[in-house]
Amino acid sequence: MKIKYIIGLCFLLSFCLLSYIACDLAVSIESRVEMFITDLNTNRSGAYVNFLPDDPLDYDAIKPAAFWELPFTEGDGTPYTYSAGDLNTSNPSNVTLVLYGPAAFAPPKTITFVMIEDGLSWYIRELYKAGNPVIPIP
Repeated sequence: MKIKYIIGLCFLLSFCLLSYIACDLAVSIESRVEMFITDLNTNRSGAYVNFLPDDPLDYDAIKPAAFWELPFTEGDGTPYTYSAGDLNTSNPSNVTLVLYGPAAFAPPKTITFVMIEDGLSWYIRELYKAGNPVIPIP
C-alpha cells in the first residue's frame, strides 16, 4: 500500500514539476519584444536569439552585434539606449511598438514585428523600423 502511495506521489510531483518547467520556458509576444529591446540596449550580439533559427532568414548574418549597428545607431555608430512605448500585440503578424530613443532618433519610430509561434514560445520572424525592412523574409 505504501509503495503505491509513494509511486502516486512521485508521479504527481513529476507532473507538477514538468508543468512548471513548460510554463517557465514559454515566451509570450510581449516578453519576446521586451527581450529584444533589452538586447539592443545591453547586448546587441545576443539580439539574434529572439529570432527562430529554423526560419528562412540568414541566421548567421544577424548574429554579430555589428549587424544591429546600422539600423539602431542612427548611422553614427553610437549604441544608444532605447525605450518602449505603446505595444500592440493583437495581431501576431503585425505587432507594433513605439520606440523612443535619443535626439538623433527623433521622432519616435514605429517598430513592426511579424511573430511566429514555435511550441510554447513566440519568436520574431520579420522586423521593420518605420516601415523599412531590418529583417525581411527573403
